[in-house]
Amino acid sequence: MYKQSLSESRVLKNRAFLINAAAVTITAFLLRASGIYFNAYLSRRIGAEGVGLYNLIYSVYIMASALVTSGISLAVSRIVAEQMEKHNPQKIRPTMVKCTVLSVVFSLLISALLFFGADFIASYLLGVQRTALPLRIMAPSYSFMAVSSCFRGYFIAARKAHKSALSSLFEQLFRIALTVLLLQFMLPKELESCCSMVVLGSTCAEIIGCFFTYLIFRYERRDEQASRSLLSAANHTQGASLRMIFGISIPMTLNAGLRTGLRTAESMLIPAGLRKSGVSHESSLAEFGVLSGMAMPVLFFPTFMLMSVAMLILPEVARADAIRQKRRVQYMGARIMQLTLYMSVMIAGILLVFPEELCLALFRNNEAGGILRLLAPLVPLIYLDFMVDGMLNGLNQHMMTLKLNTADSAMRIGLILVLVPLLGISGYMITLYISTVFNSSLSLKRLLKVSNLRIPIYHWIIKPVMLSLLSALASSIVFRLALSGAARAGALAVPEIVLACLLHLCLLRMTGALKHEDVLWLKSFFTSKKLPA
Repeated sequence: MYKQSLSESRVLKNRAFLINAAAVTITAFLLRASGIYFNAYLSRRIGAEGVGLYNLIYSVYIMASALVTSGISLAVSRIVAEQMEKHNPQKIRPTMVKCTVLSVVFSLLISALLFFGADFIASYLLGVQRTALPLRIMAPSYSFMAVSSCFRGYFIAARKAHKSALSSLFEQLFRIALTVLLLQFMLPKELESCCSMVVLGSTCAEIIGCFFTYLIFRYERRDEQASRSLLSAANHTQGASLRMIFGISIPMTLNAGLRTGLRTAESMLIPAGLRKSGVSHESSLAEFGVLSGMAMPVLFFPTFMLMSVAMLILPEVARADAIRQKRRVQYMGARIMQLTLYMSVMIAGILLVFPEELCLALFRNNEAGGILRLLAPLVPLIYLDFMVDGMLNGLNQHMMTLKLNTADSAMRIGLILVLVPLLGISGYMITLYISTVFNSSLSLKRLLKVSNLRIPIYHWIIKPVMLSLLSALASSIVFRLALSGAARAGALAVPEIVLACLLHLCLLRMTGALKHEDVLWLKSFFTSKKLPA
């Protein structure tokens, strides 16, 4: 009887895990897809210069949101998960109250700094006085964002990440719909007014999203058997101590602040460097808009698949390392790197052959096509570094990844300060190449050292590269012949890319690069079968 109940418990946990993984995967895809659609709409509505101005403002938004949400969300998820595991549900409500109050107080400080320091930030940090009004408009959003992060941290602790995903998706769709309506009916003519409308849409979305997340949270708490006892016990149960909350949230907040602060500094320096290279103020924003609002979202769009694989596989790596199953760590690490390289090389081939068609389909212009083609060779290194950092974290190498990423960001800032004023946007391309090679090579070297992995260069890199280029070129030739020399529209980008992907997968199977064992191993994470090792 005990074994049967234990088996049923494992099945239920596995089912919940798969539901959460599926929800996160679908939501990540929808968020990335809607984000690209939104950037495409903005590029058509306010132009490349407007997109550049908006992304300059957005860099400040990202830094402030990381400070407000990263630490407290992690504190909630860790502490509530521990209280659930120890069967102390009466401590959850006071813990949530403490975390929420602390997050609101801290977010009000950030909002005040942003609101009253908007002119200083706009003039001396961003270098564009027109960003002051949008910065003030976004200031009220952080308190609501902080509260939402507490609720989402609770959902993660309760193994109900799909509810957090639902609230994120609702907020994103509301943001896009409201922004489109504001731009359509308010008809702002100046770029400052356009960006203010976009930021106003984001601020309203944060407010509405907070109330929506709260409703989900209330419904979730109502369904718990201990809800009544929680209300009655709130007066005499203290929950987590402030020391515990601060001990978790402060280091994470500092790390997130350092990381996003360096990224924000990088975004601020690019337009300034372009102006020093001789480019006009408007052209510098336009070039920055094409890079940050068009090329980069397309380049990173496929990483939603890596995020899903990471969510499923990397916890298994951490568990295997915890019980010192070295062979299992090596096996799983090798599989992760192999599949990541196969996928990233395929994406690189597509971006090398079809960048103009892809940009025409998404943005109705091919301004970002040249940049995508230049960055395509970096895709395997960028995607591999993403997974390598995740594996290093799973192997308890958090400090090493933090040091490498911090050093990488600092080096990028230094290179931008030197190269962009001299070479313009080409200087930033060179910076990306040097930075990506530096970070990915050192991270990979560390992983190989701590896990004793070996990379078969020919089978995992050289052969997939040749097959990827062959597949993409073959797809391009097929459509050229089929159209008999007629001009190709951007709408054909989708069938061309789909055919290239199918050809690449078929060639991987035919040449033995992708074996039946590899497919079964990946499939095992989506079933209740025992994982191969």
